[in-house]
Amino acid sequence: MQTVQLTGDQTLRQEDEQNKIAVDKSLGSVVLNKELISSGLCCINETIDGLSYAPAKFICNEKLLTDIDALKGYIFLRYINLGFNRLTNLKPLYNLTNLIVLRAAYNEIEEFPCGNWPTLTHLDLSHNRIKKLSTINYPRLMVLSLDHNQIRRLTTDIDGLYYLNDQSVPKLHTLGLSHNLIEIEDNPSNITIGLELKNLKALFLGYNRIISFGNYNLKNENLENASTELSISSVAKVQAYCKYNSMIGYLPNLSVLHIRSCGLVNLDGITIESFPKLQYLNVRQSSLRYQRLSTGSSS
Repeated sequence: MQTVQLTGDQTLRQEDEQNKIAVDKSLGSVVLNKELISSGLCCINETIDGLSYAPAKFICNEKLLTDIDALKGYIFLRYINLGFNRLTNLKPLYNLTNLIVLRAAYNEIEEFPCGNWPTLTHLDLSHNRIKKLSTINYPRLMVLSLDHNQIRRLTTDIDGLYYLNDQSVPKLHTLGLSHNLIEIEDNPSNITIGLELKNLKALFLGYNRIISFGNYNLKNENLENASTELSISSVAKVQAYCKYNSMIGYLPNLSVLHIRSCGLVNLDGITIESFPKLQYLNVRQSSLRYQRLSTGSSS
């Protein structure tokens, strides 16, 4: 199995995170109070039920907040921006069912939020400490930014099922996953990446640890050996990869694929079958041995 050395950017990022943690330990809790709430509420609009008027937007940046429990009762909010604070989770917002846009970049969030947000369209969780995804149901989510986190895989640990699929996020068209720890290993029992998103148009995977998207070691003749290590559902996923000749899955409407500085050594797996509408491919700062897109017809 080939390994990828950390780039200079990734090393600097780790050092920055360590310095940030050291500084954070010297800071105490900062609770969202009435004064901050009053200054952050804006945009008076008619409420969803049409019976009254209330602020629809709340913005509170760079206040070093660690506690936002006071927002639990503000069910009328549609837009929330809590960027540049010290939040470790977003649980107080889980029952704000009218949320449309939630921005929480540059915090210390460690778990992917599973809120009751049926109208959410934009979710920005970039520059946090999220290590794994969760099973979610965001039927209207269109843009999801998870850049600069610590995510290692896009599938469940046990059965290899996709976290991001057409049931969980059916309208997702833009997905940011750059600067994470996603790694594709040469091992059929460790499927770390996989997407089933028919409406996805732009995918950003740059600065991860992906040598190749090729499934040449997961061809049908190797499935018998893999079946002892994988559940039935996971074997089905591997078979799907073989069908499209790609470890990334099937993205029929993808037009932008950004995989810069991932350690790519070839373009295997970037196939016409997997990405029939691909128009822009960024593979800068890679170690490509050849630059010819595969048609998936040869093995």
